[in-house]
Amino acid sequence: MAVTLHQKLLLTSLYYNVQTIHKVTHFKMHKKVISLILVSIFLFSITLGSYTVPRVFALPKLLLVPSQYSTIQAAIDVASPGDIILVASGTYNESILIDKSIWLIAENQSNTIIDGKNTGFYTVHVIANNVKIEGFTIRNGESPIPSQAASLSIWRSKGHIISNNIIRQSDYGILIRESNNSRIVNNVITKNNAVGIQISSGSNNYLIGNLIENNPTGALITGSPCYNNTVYHNNFVDNTNQAPLPDSSTKWDNGTEGNYWSDYTGIDTNGDGIGETELPHLSIDKYPLMARWENKVPIADFMYSPPVEPKEREQIQFNDTSRDPDLSGAVVTWSWNFGDGGMSTQQNLTHTYMSSGTYTVTLTITDNKEAT
Repeated sequence: MAVTLHQKLLLTSLYYNVQTIHKVTHFKMHKKVISLILVSIFLFSITLGSYTVPRVFALPKLLLVPSQYSTIQAAIDVASPGDIILVASGTYNESILIDKSIWLIAENQSNTIIDGKNTGFYTVHVIANNVKIEGFTIRNGESPIPSQAASLSIWRSKGHIISNNIIRQSDYGILIRESNNSRIVNNVITKNNAVGIQISSGSNNYLIGNLIENNPTGALITGSPCYNNTVYHNNFVDNTNQAPLPDSSTKWDNGTEGNYWSDYTGIDTNGDGIGETELPHLSIDKYPLMARWENKVPIADFMYSPPVEPKEREQIQFNDTSRDPDLSGAVVTWSWNFGDGGMSTQQNLTHTYMSSGTYTVTLTITDNKEAT
């Protein structure tokens, strides 16, 4: 399969906290050409409770915007569940509806922009389960009803990963309604007109490692039923109301660490980076952080080596090059999916492909602190 330079650049640009898309290499096997597209996908998650990362399909289809489809919505309309839509840098003036379990991945957080242009209730509206949205700037949803528009709206669905986005300039940055078991991770949620993020009648959602800044209200968790949401390692900075009217079942820490609050004036009496006075902060956070949270998670990475003399059954050597930037962390488990049904939990190994083709290889790693 021929891979254009544009596709290579787009494939190598995917970013999930750290490097995610690996190399594209061609090699000949007798008179046949095998193209291995090796994808090292880092899924940032922390094992908590019964949360399970949505299933990764072995052979997803890649849909490219705008080289194949001129708009994001056009790509979504033809996608099948499990497909990956890769969006190149640019501004896309559209409101989009995600009604399939897909991954929507941007080339660059700061200049891959979905702009609703104030033409609808939302800029991005999600109604399917198990959707991943990563690396966009999402802005300018607007509603004819005051204070009802959202840059990102999630409605009656579950199992999402929303990561590494900049979400801004709507009434609500993120509005989660009657939706469960999702992770909102490492986003910048800023300069919205009413609320940075609201979880309304949603349960078992995780809000981790986000910057929530310069909103009239930072985080609002309310509504019934609304149970067992977990909020920690977020930076709440200069919101007029940081977190008013908290739901009583929401947990604002991970058992030992909570969130950073720009209005916390307590004292760290033992030097562990967590405040020990004036607790709980805002009547919710028992372990407020003294400094802004900086995320340190393991980086999934690998190399591969085709044999010098290609054979009908192609053996490929895979070598793990993952690392953990946390000085007290260490990678302890590896999970490979070779895209042909083969799987392994070894760190380094050789895998045999029985026929030529295109394969998506996924490596998932976990460190000794259960960061994955």
